[in-house]
Amino acid sequence: APSHVGDDFSCSHNELASLEGAPSHVGGDFNCSYNELTSLKDVHKHVTEIKGIFYAIENPIESHVLGLLLIKGVTGVRLDNERVAEILNRHLGKGRVGMLMAQEELIEAGLEEFAQL
Repeated sequence: APSHVGDDFSCSHNELASLEGAPSHVGGDFNCSYNELTSLKDVHKHVTEIKGIFYAIENPIESHVLGLLLIKGVTGVRLDNERVAEILNRHLGKGRVGMLMAQEELIEAGLEEFAQL
């Protein structure tokens, strides 16, 4: 994929197992739904800015979602696990402090696997 996309970006329905090679900057929503992502480990290293919503529904994500909170500009997160998405959305835009708060909340909710970068 190109490194910069000025509008929405979709890589849905591609059986992707990772977001390596994804654009680093997206000027709208980022949609990676309907893939085979089991983890979002290091997502913030591949995608550094999204000016919209991050969609990853219909993926078997089981761990490492905190990196979403380190992506600049994300306005919302949509995941199959609504409890995890709710916690992340509550802490968007707060940088590392928000990430640590979300981590604590995820652990308290018994969602330790998600509470990793």
